[in-house]
Amino acid sequence: KLPLKSLQLQSNRQFNPNNYPSIEELLKDSDAPDSSSLDDIYTNIPVLPSDKYPSNLTDSEVINLIKEEKQLENDRWQSILFRDNQCGDWDGSYEAFTLNNVYTPVKLFEGRVISSMRAGERTAFGLNVTIEETYTKTKELNTISNNKDLFDSLLLQPTRDFYKSTDFRTYNGIQAVANAYTTGRSITTNDKISAYVAEVACREGAVRTRVRYAYSSNDDVNLNILGFVVIREALPSCTPSDLTLLYNSVPGEGIYDPQDKFWAEASDDSYIQLNISGRLALLFPKSIATEEKAVLTMEWQGSSMRYQIDRKFTTLVNSALKTLELTEIRIQDAEIYPAAFPEQPDILK
Repeated sequence: KLPLKSLQLQSNRQFNPNNYPSIEELLKDSDAPDSSSLDDIYTNIPVLPSDKYPSNLTDSEVINLIKEEKQLENDRWQSILFRDNQCGDWDGSYEAFTLNNVYTPVKLFEGRVISSMRAGERTAFGLNVTIEETYTKTKELNTISNNKDLFDSLLLQPTRDFYKSTDFRTYNGIQAVANAYTTGRSITTNDKISAYVAEVACREGAVRTRVRYAYSSNDDVNLNILGFVVIREALPSCTPSDLTLLYNSVPGEGIYDPQDKFWAEASDDSYIQLNISGRLALLFPKSIATEEKAVLTMEWQGSSMRYQIDRKFTTLVNSALKTLELTEIRIQDAEIYPAAFPEQPDILK
């Protein structure tokens, strides 16, 4: 299992003295001074990355500036990664589900969805992204008895319709890694979180699968599952064989490495696991407290790989993330190699 935490990927870069010329190289340079003293040469060699900051700053001030630069570097990387893997004109279908009193999924309706994800001009801070989605209902199978307007407002529109480059931070609830991403939004009423919506998505080639979960409050403690939407979509460049990854009757094979008990420390009956046609598997809690470990999972089987995307969080405030994790394993290897680290259950906490 490779828990790819995007902030760590950026912050692990270390100073490399090999990036700077040696004294011997400087001495061989035609512009090097004739003096046998090396004092003039040493003054022009940046010994540490912090040398570029004003000398009158304290160590803590220099460290804060370095952190800001690393954060902006990460913002640029995240927003550009999202643009390169997710932006474009997508066309596809959606299925909307709720759950009955015994938590069995009930399909409410289905239809067509057209999504446009556009990136703005690149700046020193990264990219802004604008999202537009249009949902057209083509078949209604069941009706939702209550909260219909809330259901539509949470699930039948973009989770967020605009991302600033600085939004791609864990405490803002948006992260991208490789071909996957997650985003979320918390709705507050009278200073209390009354609803929560989050989506996880994964792309392979010219097709993509997304799942959007919605929770609403019936009491002052927990938010209960309201429903979810499965979105299957493709770019104009897709082929008929690409579409078979989205539209087939084969259900998902389950979650390769379920994190409900491992990370969220959930009880046996507090999470729901569903296998859905289109080789899709879902794992999500029945309810979420405002301050509680939880995970929303989607696993989708592509042409040769199984992709598991885990959105892990410990609070609903600002829809903040603990981490976004992507696990990839070849289809034929999933049965041979069990999920990693069974003998060290705390290694990824």
